[in-house]
Formats: sequence, structure tokens, C-alpha cells
Amino acid sequence: MDRKVVSGSIRIRDEQHVRWKAKRMKDTAIRKVLLVDDHQVACKSTAILLEMSGYTVRTAFNGRTAIEVAGEFSPDIIILDIGLPDIGGYELLNRLKQFKELQTTTFIALTGFEEEIARQKQTGSEFHHFLRKPVDTSQLKALLNARIGEPISIPAPVNTSRLS
Repeated sequence: MDRKVVSGSIRIRDEQHVRWKAKRMKDTAIRKVLLVDDHQVACKSTAILLEMSGYTVRTAFNGRTAIEVAGEFSPDIIILDIGLPDIGGYELLNRLKQFKELQTTTFIALTGFEEEIARQKQTGSEFHHFLRKPVDTSQLKALLNARIGEPISIPAPVNTSRLS
């Protein structure tokens, strides 16, 4: 970026870009995300994607670590795999919701089972949103860009295998 010193101050020529970047950082600076998934590669790659978008991210690969990190980190959003090996996702959700500092946290469930998503939508769930694994990044970004805690409608992914 071009800079020019004028009267002892730095003048940035591309002020519109600077304002846009400052607004983006302001919008995402308060958004802290905790990713909980025992599939470490997927968890780490999703964390990198979110960090590149300006989010502050912490990861946990099991339920016990998630409880510790959530208590210290107080995330705005927790993305939680419901098929963890040590603590079931619904049990972990109930434990996390007991933390006073997590009362306004948005909880997003991750599952590899389409039937689980349909069942939870019919019966109701304490999760705010459900995402199917592998995570569609456009769906994840739509959730994170929405107002925290406010449910939004996400279109189902297109099954391209039936189009041929």
C-alpha cells in the first residue's frame, strides 16, 4: 500500500480500502469460535479458513478439552461434532450450556448423518443450527456472517451425482 508522509503524519492513499478493512475487522473481531471435532485434519483446516476470515479460533479434539477451552475462551460460537469419542455431543452441549459465560453462545452441530439432521429439525434441538459433514464452506460462512444466535435458512446442498 502506498504511503506518503505529510506534516509528520502518514497518509494512506487507498483510504476506502482501509475503511473497508477496519469495518471487517470490527465486525469479526468480537467473534470468537471454538471448533470441536475429533477429526483433527478437518478441524485444523476449518480453523485456518476461519482465521483467514478474521475470526479468533480455538480448537479441541475431544469433549474434555472443549469444556476446558470454552470456560477460558468464552466463545461466541461453538461448532461441535456430535459424534465425539469421549463425551456425546448432546451431553457436551448440556454441560457447556451450564457455563454462565456461554449463555449467549450460538451452538452449531456437525454430523455426518443426514437422518440426524432431519430428526433434530422435526423434534427440536437445543442446537441453533446443524451442518452436515464434510462442512460446506459457503454454508458455514453464511452462518457466521448472520447475526449470532439468530436462526437463518440455509438451502440444502445440491446433489450433483444425480444430475448426470
